[in-house]
Amino acid sequence: LRSVMYSTALSWAIKQPSSYDKSRTVLDEYLSHEMTKAFYSSGVTSAMHLADMCIASSFSFLSNESSDGMLLQLVSPSHEPRVALRLLAPLVEYPNFALLGNDQKRKEITAECLLSEAAVVAKQYDRDATTTSPKELWSLASIFLSDYISFESMGTTDFHEIFECLKGNRGPWWTFETEPHHEELLYQALTVILQIGDDDGVDSSTPETEEEIQRLCTMQTVKSLFLPLALCSEGISVDQSFIDGNAWRNIPRISMYNFVKTLMKVSNLIHRVGTMERYLKLGSREKSLPLCCAVVLEAVNDAITSITSTLPPGMYQDMPELSGLYSAAFKTSVGGRLWDEALEACISNSEEDDKNDNLKHLIVEMVRVGDIGKLVDMSLTVVDGSGDLFQFATKIVEAAALEQKDDVDSCLDYWGCLYTLHASRGNWRQAAEAMDLCGKVTVSNALSKPKPLTSGASKKIMDQASLSAHVCAHAVSLVEKTSRQYIGERRDIILTKEDIDRRAVRASALRALSMDECSPDSISSILKSPSLDTIDILARMGYYEYAIAVAAGTSSKRMSNPSGVDVFFDSLRHVLCTYLVPAAMACSATGDEDNQLESRSKIIQIRASSSICEQEIDCTSGPSTTSSFTSNSQSWASSDQSAHSLQATMAMNLLHQYTTAYSKRCGGLGLSVASAILDLSGNTVLPIWLKDLCMFGSPANESSLFAQRNCDSGVANPSGLVRLLMSHHKYGDACDVVTAILSSQASSSSPSSRLPEKGSIDYVPYDLIDSLWQIIEVITSNSASKSDETQKKIQKILQSRTCMERSLAKHFEGLKISEDGLRSARALSNNA
Repeated sequence: LRSVMYSTALSWAIKQPSSYDKSRTVLDEYLSHEMTKAFYSSGVTSAMHLADMCIASSFSFLSNESSDGMLLQLVSPSHEPRVALRLLAPLVEYPNFALLGNDQKRKEITAECLLSEAAVVAKQYDRDATTTSPKELWSLASIFLSDYISFESMGTTDFHEIFECLKGNRGPWWTFETEPHHEELLYQALTVILQIGDDDGVDSSTPETEEEIQRLCTMQTVKSLFLPLALCSEGISVDQSFIDGNAWRNIPRISMYNFVKTLMKVSNLIHRVGTMERYLKLGSREKSLPLCCAVVLEAVNDAITSITSTLPPGMYQDMPELSGLYSAAFKTSVGGRLWDEALEACISNSEEDDKNDNLKHLIVEMVRVGDIGKLVDMSLTVVDGSGDLFQFATKIVEAAALEQKDDVDSCLDYWGCLYTLHASRGNWRQAAEAMDLCGKVTVSNALSKPKPLTSGASKKIMDQASLSAHVCAHAVSLVEKTSRQYIGERRDIILTKEDIDRRAVRASALRALSMDECSPDSISSILKSPSLDTIDILARMGYYEYAIAVAAGTSSKRMSNPSGVDVFFDSLRHVLCTYLVPAAMACSATGDEDNQLESRSKIIQIRASSSICEQEIDCTSGPSTTSSFTSNSQSWASSDQSAHSLQATMAMNLLHQYTTAYSKRCGGLGLSVASAILDLSGNTVLPIWLKDLCMFGSPANESSLFAQRNCDSGVANPSGLVRLLMSHHKYGDACDVVTAILSSQASSSSPSSRLPEKGSIDYVPYDLIDSLWQIIEVITSNSASKSDETQKKIQKILQSRTCMERSLAKHFEGLKISEDGLRSARALSNNA
């Protein structure tokens, strides 16, 4: 039966017929078995005896008096949660049988037992172990606490006159200072006034008790109104001075009685609220908490309604108790997350200081629990006719964010809320300002820390800095007018959209760097590092795309002098030649101290960089330009399938992508990459794609022989390639370049059609070819004493020179044809 009682409501236990005796309820049956024969007479009577014993023991326990240990255990919910509820059941079902002795105190203790029981039921309710809602017990307790409060209507027509009489000529009447010994005098005075009802034969269904009068004496309003007159009569006769004093001469005696009884009713309602507040666990996460808070809020509203409906406006507007009730309503509503009720209580409070503090607390609490959507909806509410809640919310949230700057998680919640508020109104510049300030505060706070941060704290800071930078960039991009896409009006520094985009790129790069296991331990050193150092460390660790992106932002920021060094080209060349080329060649780029960093796998970084680069190329020039990357690189790479070889192959693919993509913007990039490859290993053969890029551009355009040609995807410089090969003693390869260039003219167009008037101007560096020829002559003249292997190399060089010689012969023949065609064209032009 205990298991059944545990999972059912009180109403079931007192109404469900017993399965053994239909004339009894389940509770009657249970109590009859629990009772000894000496106490047994009937189910109801047995329950009454046990309930009386339970309440008596609880009264003794609350009064710190000795009582039976067994009964104390019955009252304590921690011993047996449902025993107190079972014993109190008859008082709920049969209230008429409980009117014995001090009924008011009995009901208060009963209510407190129910509230204690509700706390146990709430835990079971949150675990879905019972369908009984604690709100039912709270409602029962609320009824018990209000049963002894008289709600009968009393004449209030003379209350204004009574109030003016008691107030006298005092300005702030509610601030009367009292001393401890004044309470006894006030008690006597109030007792005399309440005696008027007995003397005049007033029939009251709820006679006042000593405890009620003592509680009434603690009200500041009662002290401020009645003590001045009571002090005037001290030493004479309190009853006579109060009844027959000049101040009361024109006021009916019954009106004074009704006035005090009304204040007593208010005092009892406030006591009811205070009793229920003691059992609220506002800091808990129980799902039943809003239900319980709603019951308490009803009790608070009853007290507020009683004050505002019965007392004069000139009186209750200055009553400290009314402000306290609004504060209680606000606190209870916030604890139960009843946001609309909390805002109403906040606005209704006449105390400006309390109103502002409560408004700040409400907004901060809503942000803390993450109910941003509700805050956005409430931001349209008008506050005091001076504007909607939005204006207050934005200021309060920003101030709270600055106060919580040391707490990364809370700080981000506040900045995110401020962004959401501005975004809900379409104020994208203000939203961007909020996230910009969020990033600045986060970085400044991190740099000001005297001690190194933990890895977890460092990660949160870098995440927040990166997130705020990107959200700021996104918000600025949503501003409709491009001329308004900037921030910084609140400060002296103006940031344009380009500045914000560059900062977002740098923030992402620094975040990726900080997450790497080989990155510096201190995020301060990462955040403070200059741009060039950042580019270097990113490239060294394999984050090539981030390094190039930071370099592009740095170049744009500095606006390099056209006649000076191009910062982007210089940085790009550093990234490719110093770090990516060695990775593609499977060589170490730096000394022994960085061997661990250089030897680690960079496959993930290379794959990510390649994917990003390919997407950018697809967006600008279409997918066809990237189709040859893999095949060309694979033809150069080794067939070894080891991880080291795979990384080299992928690095060469990435080098191909970068060199082709940026060769037009950065003239001479292809030659720089070729030089870096040859510097690493003199025996290396340049990749086919790189030679084609340096000779013809990519894709190959109409030939101008050795003249530098600008094309859509690159800059060809065959003469520079020949000089580079010669400087690395690759004379055969240099001859092949000359042959390829001269042969391209013969296959591309007819010599007779290549006229200067049509822009066909060819350039051949004959002096460079002569130098190449002479160097080979010198080598072959001393070849007799060379080894067999050297002899083979010389023969190969001679074969390449022979091919070059044939190409030169065809070239000169083509020149003669072009000259004849030129003279014929001019002669025809003159004759015409």
